[in-house]
Amino acid sequence: MRITILLVALTLCTLVLSSAPRQASTTGEVVTGDATHNCLAATEVSHDGSTTVYKIKEPVVNKPYQCYDIPLNPGDRVQVSDVRGCVDTGGAGRTWKRYLNPLGHSGDRLYHGRIWIPGATDGLVRIESLHHDELTVNQLPPSYDGTPLHIWLGYEDQKYDDNGYPPDKHKSSTDHQCKDAPNAQVEIRVAAAAGEAAQTSLQSFPAPTAPYDLEWNGFDANLLPLNPYWHFQKNQSPKQVQDIGADCKYFHNEKDVPKIDQIKCTRWSVDIDEGWLGSANCKVDVPRVGSLIRKLFTHGLVAGHINWGVVTYTGKIYFWDYEKFPLDRDHDFYLLPDDPNAGLTTNNVYKGEPNHALGLEFYTRETTHRFRPAKTWWSEFAEKVKKGNPFIGNPFSDRQGSYPEATKFVNGRPAIVIGLLGIDNEHKSHTELHPVFALAIRVDDNGTQSPEQHWAIFASNWGTEGDCSNRVNFTGHYEHQLGRDDVSFFFRNSTGQPMRVDESKTKFYLAENSRTDEGATDRYSARNVADGIALTLYPGSPSRNGKPKLDPVVFGELWLTKQ
Repeated sequence: MRITILLVALTLCTLVLSSAPRQASTTGEVVTGDATHNCLAATEVSHDGSTTVYKIKEPVVNKPYQCYDIPLNPGDRVQVSDVRGCVDTGGAGRTWKRYLNPLGHSGDRLYHGRIWIPGATDGLVRIESLHHDELTVNQLPPSYDGTPLHIWLGYEDQKYDDNGYPPDKHKSSTDHQCKDAPNAQVEIRVAAAAGEAAQTSLQSFPAPTAPYDLEWNGFDANLLPLNPYWHFQKNQSPKQVQDIGADCKYFHNEKDVPKIDQIKCTRWSVDIDEGWLGSANCKVDVPRVGSLIRKLFTHGLVAGHINWGVVTYTGKIYFWDYEKFPLDRDHDFYLLPDDPNAGLTTNNVYKGEPNHALGLEFYTRETTHRFRPAKTWWSEFAEKVKKGNPFIGNPFSDRQGSYPEATKFVNGRPAIVIGLLGIDNEHKSHTELHPVFALAIRVDDNGTQSPEQHWAIFASNWGTEGDCSNRVNFTGHYEHQLGRDDVSFFFRNSTGQPMRVDESKTKFYLAENSRTDEGATDRYSARNVADGIALTLYPGSPSRNGKPKLDPVVFGELWLTKQ
């Protein structure tokens, strides 16, 4: 967020779920049949009593995520019992890294093996954060589409197509981390649920112990945590807020190794995405200074973002501003969560707003500026934002412009937001969803008790974190990923009257220049579930080669009406 100044001279001197989408109906009719996930078989399968042991040798690392044929059911107990070995991350030099806990440059944000245990983890998480722990697959929400559950493994990188396990390449690695090490392998143990064990109550994972561990009481339709909160907020009514920056000593990150107190701050294996040395000189924020100076002189304070994981929040949305050039061209919104203060800090403050609010950001060049040529609610919104834009961005102002028409168009409307939950450490250590992967805003004025609903929606499975991140650097392009090829929303019916999709009005599109080679489509599926309707969109797989402006985004409008 804020100003981009490419310090070229100084720099030169100092130098996806992999599945195809389901055959979704263009008319929104219920889609039947299981999804084809193209899950890979485990290398070895054995049994230890009632426990099935799966061994995966050389897990896929040349794309963001891959499904494995390790079936799960609610109540199953899952343990990643053994992880070892290394991966060649491509290029020249010391390119081999440990799969579990890599060392070396960018090891704070790249090169970790990841896992998604549906119904247990917060989407794709680092295997390092749960190695040896036993997790229980929770009961699934009624809005889930019933697709059989499988384990997914993922990998963090900014360019995937040169990753692998070349047999003829010497395992040269930082600090000899891969000396005499085998190629990566993972062992997973699954103990089947026994009778009443399948009815276990919901458990957050990792099991919350530190004050800033995440906790939640339910899942959304994607099996992502719904309206999560900090562990210290558990059982508080109303929830209180604290200064996470001060409590966590502003998140030290020394030599790309996060130094975070697991007792006083969080035991989560957070990832770091901060302004690169030559890419961003973010807004000065006393007593912490801009990214470049901090990198050189302030002993490793994080100059950007500390990220926990992908979550979903519901609440009332408000438009804040558009960061016009030379700022980072993000749309900034904020959300008043339905569970007030859940996951927020003392610094989640917006001028003129009496309540603490969750920050929301997404890059317009990845999203709304590509929502064309179709004329939709998003087109009208863009025109109203344009009328409030200043001539040029001001890095010393908290808000860019006033936007009377855009705020009237958006403010106070119900919204569902899916995004990467983290702390913006460059701007007073506040909580935000950045990037926002998917957003649904209810844009009708019919009232909450009406079955007639109109929603403006976009959905992607990738995004970046502004100028105080590695979005801009000279060595590649780093994007965050949702970790699945389809995105679902649950729209609650509070009237008790049956609802359906109005097929004559509902329409979705692929954003301009979207790739269609890995499953992206403008088709959708909708199904009636308990208390509402679940909608699924299919943006396909994210980029493997660091060119995300071609990555697909689905956008459009959903109209619901009484049956």
